[in-house]
Amino acid sequence: MTTAVAATSDAESLIAVYAADLEAGGLTAWRSTVGGARAFCRRYRSPAAFSAAALEEQLSLRGHLRSFASWLMVTGQMTVSAEYLARADLRLGVSAARQFPELHAEVAAAAEMLGSNHIWIASQWHVLAQLAALYGVTPDQVTAEQADVGGAALLAAYAHPDHPKAGHKTRTALVRLRATMFHAGLIDVPPRLFKPNTGTVRAAEWAIVALRSDGPPLPRPDRTEPAAVQRRRRGTVASRAGRVPGPSRP
Repeated sequence: MTTAVAATSDAESLIAVYAADLEAGGLTAWRSTVGGARAFCRRYRSPAAFSAAALEEQLSLRGHLRSFASWLMVTGQMTVSAEYLARADLRLGVSAARQFPELHAEVAAAAEMLGSNHIWIASQWHVLAQLAALYGVTPDQVTAEQADVGGAALLAAYAHPDHPKAGHKTRTALVRLRATMFHAGLIDVPPRLFKPNTGTVRAAEWAIVALRSDGPPLPRPDRTEPAAVQRRRRGTVASRAGRVPGPSRP
């Protein structure tokens, strides 16, 4: 556990900005809320100290300390790992929408124009906030490369051997988000199909099939076989299946 120390003058300035942002977002900076921020700063001398803390210690953060940490993340003042984001169950989208209402409206409008409903709009915005926290930037500063690389890191963190489809919603949100970011003018790289951890999901699926089988593990399909060979094999099987047996020779 990190040793608590007195909050520094820099920390007090940071807490004052936090309180002002809460008020600007329509919330009240209650004494308990500010006290939680001050407790965080006493425990961690800087945002970087929390970033360097052990994952389990980070996950133990609760209440107003956690709320202050979320504010640090969405405002680009603290980075966290993909593993933390996958396990912490933070409402970063809500915090980011309150912090950047105009940007949220622009992203939501672009997503709606592309056919997303309110559920997928919220999912895309949440993932954008996660990417921002991953790189220590604000949501409007996330680049196309960060969306790709950071998205792959998030999906790898969500992957679980017992749940091959874990992260499916995040994967779909990432695909939609790339198009939304492009049409909202946040990036200038056209969207493309994004399937960073297909192999991970497929490996987990085959592992489960092998565990549930009474016999030896099933062989994995050969994904490296040329397409032409696969087509010929399918054609051969089809022709054999449709062949009518002729009369037997004497």
